[in-house]
Amino acid sequence: MRGRRRTSMWNLFFHYLSIVLAMVSGVVLVPLYLRFIPLDLYGAWLATGNILAWLTVIDPGLSTVLQQRAGVAYGKGNVTELCALLTGGVLLSGAISLLVLVTGLFSSRFLGDWLNLNTTLDIRVVEQAFALAAVGSALMIFSYGLTAFNQGLQSSLGIGLVFVITMISSLVLTVVLLYQGVGLLALPIGMVVRGVGLTLGNAGYLLWRFVGEKMRYRFSVQGTATLARLLSFTFLGRGAEVVTTNMDALVLTRYLGPEMAPVFVLTRKAPDMSRMFLERPAVAFMPAVSSMVGAGDMDRARAVLLRLLRMILWMLGLISGGFLVFNSDFVALWVGPGLFAGWGINLFIVLTLMVTAVTNVLSSLCFSLGNIRGNSIVSLAQGLITVPLMVLGAKKWGMLGVAVAPLLAIFAVSAWYYPHVFSRLLKLERADRLTAIREAVVVVGATTVAILALSWVRVTTWSTFVAAVAVFGAVYFALLSGLSEAFRVEAIGVLRSDRLRQLLCKP
Repeated sequence: MRGRRRTSMWNLFFHYLSIVLAMVSGVVLVPLYLRFIPLDLYGAWLATGNILAWLTVIDPGLSTVLQQRAGVAYGKGNVTELCALLTGGVLLSGAISLLVLVTGLFSSRFLGDWLNLNTTLDIRVVEQAFALAAVGSALMIFSYGLTAFNQGLQSSLGIGLVFVITMISSLVLTVVLLYQGVGLLALPIGMVVRGVGLTLGNAGYLLWRFVGEKMRYRFSVQGTATLARLLSFTFLGRGAEVVTTNMDALVLTRYLGPEMAPVFVLTRKAPDMSRMFLERPAVAFMPAVSSMVGAGDMDRARAVLLRLLRMILWMLGLISGGFLVFNSDFVALWVGPGLFAGWGINLFIVLTLMVTAVTNVLSSLCFSLGNIRGNSIVSLAQGLITVPLMVLGAKKWGMLGVAVAPLLAIFAVSAWYYPHVFSRLLKLERADRLTAIREAVVVVGATTVAILALSWVRVTTWSTFVAAVAVFGAVYFALLSGLSEAFRVEAIGVLRSDRLRQLLCKP
């Protein structure tokens, strides 16, 4: 049995490294994309990305369910159940991937009509790029099943190396193809390379684990039936979540024109990337939490997760406040001031970042604790509210309506549901809940004061931008140190001992 502490540390490291690589792809390389790809063609690509993401609703959330069940089985030491889950995971992943591939290739011929693209665009290039992206998505969906099972086995270092090597290879290839004149097609070709690398790498690692731990694999369809029953709950919920999360660029392209999608997407890009930074610790801890559930170690789970939530709240205040003050300067330095959507829209983007980060973290932890059915119902309900709100918002209020719609839907469903369920699953005392609320109030207060102190600052170079952000962070953490006893205790502990290990893993 592998140690949960070591696994969680490596998971967290590679999750953050994946954010860095995603930033390279989604932020650092965007000016290069715009250099080699016309703006309207890139906007059409962003919109087709929404459609491609919609096609993945065919995947009912197999990877998360498989990871949770494999983690519980590994925590129990039940090799028979692990073999059954592996059989079911591979069979279902293959069927889902094939269905995504066929649906994507068939859909590519209708893109022009769905997106209302004008005739000046090279629609054939868009269709070819979409078809290649469908191939890459199908391969990656299959690889996610293997990755999820490996994570359930408390794997971390091996699958992390597979991911990093594959991602770097695909990014390098994309840049080379852009300079070779391949244009838009360079982006989906990189997706295909990622899909192939992740599939082969995770399959090889899984074989190595079975041989190394002398786990004898036996084919069993029993796991397939078990997974299928659980997926009947997650299918509609995940489908609604995927559609609503990947809807904005398509709606903007459809109702406001393809040139408007990059404005909104690029304004939201950095906040979205930072949300990944906030949510990944919870995702990294999911395999360990499921293993603790399987082993019946709930007291430790409670202590670790409450501590994790405090740290995420502290970082959320820093990040959200920073984007309220500096996002316009960042976009201007990054891709030009003409691609910033405006202060009002930025405000709602950041508010959505704050609420979504908290609810997604709680959602991940509730899922790992076994709340599979409840999570799925809530995702479906929120999706049913978001879709009409976003379409109505785009028609009536344009880009502002698209920015506000997700926030209203979250407050209607997730913002109250997940805190309640999390408290119930961990059996939190009233004192625990009050402490968490007080910590959130402290974070809001420190963030507000830091924003007021730095709101007058405007920067015109990257060096002054970095300096201004550093000053904002110093002011925020100084305020937090004065207001939060828990933060002072953590800071002193980091300075005095094993730092990352002490900060992340010791309750």
